[in-house]
Amino acid sequence: MSNSDLDRVTVLGGGVLGGQIAWHSAHRGKTVTVYDPSHLPSENEVQSALRPYDGFTSLGAGGTYTFDSGLALTAGAAYYWLGDAEVSENGVASSIDDNKAVALRFSVGCSF
Repeated sequence: MSNSDLDRVTVLGGGVLGGQIAWHSAHRGKTVTVYDPSHLPSENEVQSALRPYDGFTSLGAGGTYTFDSGLALTAGAAYYWLGDAEVSENGVASSIDDNKAVALRFSVGCSF
């Protein structure tokens, strides 16, 4: 893989491919911005327990430090505002209000 003089990368879509491009670019010290348009359910659409949100907003930050030995430490954190949803599971309905989440990431890599 070649190195690039680009210092900023913008990725459209945070799926499997977009996520890998963003992660590897950040791992190489690039500043990465990911735009991930998602399906926004209608106001009356019932959500599953695995997807209890009506769109979301997130704020994240991360960074990589590479030692002279080739060892690289990467860490990041994100805060998600998931919003409100009506959830139905096995015929039981409930309401989720002001839902939030926190994600922490840490990895160790070595290049030789």
